[in-house]
Amino acid sequence: VSHNFIDATCLPQTLGCLQKALAAFAERRSGGATGDEALEFLSEGNLDAPSASLLAASLHAPQAIAVLAGSAVETVRHARNALGPEEQAGKGLRLQMLERSISEAWVTCGQALESAAAGLASDAATTSPEVSASTAASLRECIRDAARDAMATVDAIAEHALRPPDDPPEVCYPGRRLRVAVLHGTCSNSQVMEMQLLHLRTVCGDKVEFLFIQGHLPAGPENPQHRLMSTFFPDQLFWQYVTYGPAQGPNFYSGFEQAQETLQQKLRELAPVDGVIGFSQGSNLALHLAGRASIGTGAPLSFVVHLAGTHAETHGYHAFFKEPFSIPSLHVHGRIDKFTKDKGAALAHCYSSPEIIMHSGDHRPLPASQAEASEVASQILAFMESAVSARKGDPDLERPDLVRMDVVFDRFLLTGSGGDMV
Repeated sequence: VSHNFIDATCLPQTLGCLQKALAAFAERRSGGATGDEALEFLSEGNLDAPSASLLAASLHAPQAIAVLAGSAVETVRHARNALGPEEQAGKGLRLQMLERSISEAWVTCGQALESAAAGLASDAATTSPEVSASTAASLRECIRDAARDAMATVDAIAEHALRPPDDPPEVCYPGRRLRVAVLHGTCSNSQVMEMQLLHLRTVCGDKVEFLFIQGHLPAGPENPQHRLMSTFFPDQLFWQYVTYGPAQGPNFYSGFEQAQETLQQKLRELAPVDGVIGFSQGSNLALHLAGRASIGTGAPLSFVVHLAGTHAETHGYHAFFKEPFSIPSLHVHGRIDKFTKDKGAALAHCYSSPEIIMHSGDHRPLPASQAEASEVASQILAFMESAVSARKGDPDLERPDLVRMDVVFDRFLLTGSGGDMV
């Protein structure tokens, strides 16, 4: 009944959840049924509340697996590089190590799954039939999404761990890799962002060093995304760079100036930094980092990559966007992303020569499809290398303590009122 789903997750615990939920369906279909038919059965509301809760809990698995498997990739790769010349060509040992690492990840994830399932099943005892049916109806797409994510994770690990030994990486600056700062979305953290960028990290390999900068403000239940994030990552703390302004909605931030100064200080500490990648709220902050870099009043940058970004409203910054920023920018959007539908284009207009990539997904850093995610990741890497190569030899990029003042600008450009510069 659930053959396709079993292949995608390889989790005995998840199989158990699915078998419970589909017991009645399996009894009625003595001849068997396809995975699609089983999912159709779920979408029609044929689930009791405990079964729905168990299935909902199983959706934790791919996200947890991805985080754990990221460590497995590094472990397998380091071990492979330590082999002697004759052993390098043999895939047997590497496959054995890969299997062991993934198995350990499965076990750890399964333990977390059991705990989550028990808690949700207990809560479901008081759930109304209407709510239970609604939950069942949403599971069909969720399960398919989760299965794709899990399968993509496994494929990415295998490809990464079994590739031939790398040639010395080509870098734009002699002696070091590209250094890219990464800003996560609201109500998230660096660990989650590492998981979300697994495909990009795999494609970049040794060419790029990713510097994950975690938000400095806690994101609690008052954050609209907290309930969703705590469902998928129940034991983690979440952070943000700015908070939503009172009664202003998700596109209006407060504490923006402090966030900018905090990030500027962090970029100086991490320097040299070649560029910034920002997702969602992190993308909105990256816009202002790029603007200050363009006019010489902030940490120097060669590029910015906006993942599912918008042009957020901030008090006192309207004049800041009078002229397009000269820094190269790449904008990655999902065609069905409801958050960037209206404001994504406005963000691109802040730059003089924006490049845009559209994918088939929703509000996520990279598309769920493995093939599409790898393609987008390759385009991002090519953009970053091209942008930095164009500025090769610029001494400003190797001077983290330098704020260039050779660019002539008027205070009115920044504030519109002749007041203090931001």
